Amino acid sequence: MNEEYSSLKSDREQHFLKSERARRPELFIYPLAIDDEKTLEHIGIEHIFGERPSGHLKIFPEDFIVEEIAKDGTISTINPAAEDTVDTPRDLGTPGKTVWATLVKIGEDTVEVVNELGARLNIDKKQIGYAGIKDKYAITAQQISIRNVAEEQLRAVRVPHFFLKDIFSGKGALQVGNLEGNRFSIFIRTVEHSERASIATTLAILAKQGFWNFFYTQRFGTPRLISHIQGRLVLQGRYEEAIKTSLTMPSVREIPYFRALREELAGAWGEWDTLLKKLEQFPYSFRNEQKIITHLADRPGDFIGALHRIPDQVKLWVYAYTSFLFNKKLSSLITTEAEVPRELPLATESTPDAWRWYEDILRADGIRPPFIPLRNFPFIQRPARGIETAKGVKLNGWEITDQGVALDFSLDKGCYATTFLAHLFMLSSGQPVPEGVSLDEIDTKKILGTGTIAELRHSNFKKVFEERNQTEIMIAPLPHNDNA
Repeated sequence: MNEEYSSLKSDREQHFLKSERARRPELFIYPLAIDDEKTLEHIGIEHIFGERPSGHLKIFPEDFIVEEIAKDGTISTINPAAEDTVDTPRDLGTPGKTVWATLVKIGEDTVEVVNELGARLNIDKKQIGYAGIKDKYAITAQQISIRNVAEEQLRAVRVPHFFLKDIFSGKGALQVGNLEGNRFSIFIRTVEHSERASIATTLAILAKQGFWNFFYTQRFGTPRLISHIQGRLVLQGRYEEAIKTSLTMPSVREIPYFRALREELAGAWGEWDTLLKKLEQFPYSFRNEQKIITHLADRPGDFIGALHRIPDQVKLWVYAYTSFLFNKKLSSLITTEAEVPRELPLATESTPDAWRWYEDILRADGIRPPFIPLRNFPFIQRPARGIETAKGVKLNGWEITDQGVALDFSLDKGCYATTFLAHLFMLSSGQPVPEGVSLDEIDTKKILGTGTIAELRHSNFKKVFEERNQTEIMIAPLPHNDNA
């Protein structure tokens, strides 16, 4: 889709929602989303962590800093004034048709920035390579490669929410997964003052023994956390129900406005033209659902064909269900004190050796290998690879302040920082903010003695920080939690 057209659609939707918020402000109050035991059980993590202090993430992007570690040991830093660091000199090879750079961004994920950068350079976004998708609500740094552009074009890019540095010409191109890992500088805000002795003990255990490598909430379609439910329905061959769930299932993590909208849409299910009319005001948030319903309006009953209109989403649904199965099986092995293997396969691999690990769960869900429904979706790959059940963490440093805990740690690629943090805290994130949590702006790197975000705040991302300071932060009272 043309990026300028997509932006116009998003602007139109935001204008409509702004008017709706003015009319019914009570429907736009975001719920406080806490990853309590009930929530974790919903995604397959059952009875693992026990009692932990509450910890809140990402009030501000600088609370969550991610710096990519390349295969050669290079750390892509957020520091605008410094070259990225590496123990050995980088072998650039013979300059070719590739320009390499460090991308530093705030408030957008990697895909969004790549789309915008492609539009600004007037190139196909496929010419831009990156190793991994970095968090949206964060400040992140990572290496990118751009084919068939001049260095001068990149040096001329000026955007409020990202910048490029360490620009040089070389050869080759980055591929997804071509990284060693990531270094995190994270501030976890707490209500009660954290006990240094308790934090030190837990961190020492995790640094020595590692942590359980569960798939965390990001894998399940935030904020709704229903992607695995849709994936289960696809594997059961219940295609219409998978589509209906996508459009109409409300989530307690959504604002009341969208929960009410989904209930209204459920009442018109099967009336495809009526549904399209109701979705006209949401060309961005419901863009995938509109593709599906448009197809069904033309070809009623062709639910498989409708799912082919959104192949990327269907893949994510199936992968989310396999992640749910992994979490369930790993939880079972841990809690029954069974021997936990070093790796577990993913359930949808095409070998009986993989299926046997999940036979009991699949049987309960009414799903039988070799997953005949997947033949309808050849775009879903079924790689044979084991997922490590536990991962190590390199703890670089930590500090406790009156506002919370600052952590500096490194993880291998494919690990969720939030999975590691869930071993320490019962997490919540974003807005609204739990009552009693400090709203102070924190320089995590300065606390840790690893740098500062001062230049980013006052120069590179000055406009972003100024606009943010005009936004009111919502406060939510901490609910009574029976599952803590």
